[in-house]
Amino acid sequence: MAPDVTIRAVECFNDHTLAFLPNRPLFSLRDEREIKFSSSSECPYSSLARRLLKIQGVHSIMLSSYHIRVEKEHSSNEAKWKEIKPLVLTILLDFFASNLPAITDQFLENPHNHTEQGECITPKHYDETSAIIDDLINTSIRPTVQDEGGDVIFMTFQAKRGTVNVVLLGTCLSSPPASKAICRLVLSFLQFHVPQVVRVLPVENSSLSKSWSSVF
Repeated sequence: MAPDVTIRAVECFNDHTLAFLPNRPLFSLRDEREIKFSSSSECPYSSLARRLLKIQGVHSIMLSSYHIRVEKEHSSNEAKWKEIKPLVLTILLDFFASNLPAITDQFLENPHNHTEQGECITPKHYDETSAIIDDLINTSIRPTVQDEGGDVIFMTFQAKRGTVNVVLLGTCLSSPPASKAICRLVLSFLQFHVPQVVRVLPVENSSLSKSWSSVF
């Protein structure tokens, strides 16, 4: 847990929504976005949103620099805030302790957007193989790694060399042995589906360090 982080929960405009106000920003101070995530639409670009939406009874969330707005289900058997609120606070404290970015779309060359209903509109890749690799990593690898406090983000596929470049995030993947181990696992998984892949290499991405360091 990050000892310098405090989070207040305040009531919003209806009984189904609470706003959680941390004393540290989620995004870079230059980033003024408000992005809605819905439980009905998967988005691989925010491990924080994915964890919050896994809470039973949560319908959608809205992320912005200084607040996280959580909307619960409107069903007759809806969960109580006394059950949801402590789970949200635990996830938020874990998130700030991890020093991971709230959204990782700064790596993307093509735009990543969400509709007003929270539907994720993922960017299109230039070739079919890259799209397949990206989808495999997003759906089968990232959720497990994100649950452990890290992330694996597809960057590029160099077809001539059979090389997949990825960005590794999180302290759990920061050591050379951990980095090599996750790359071997990713390689083994990808080769089963995409035989053209012969190696997986971690790469540095300066946009992350610049974006994330500006938060603090």
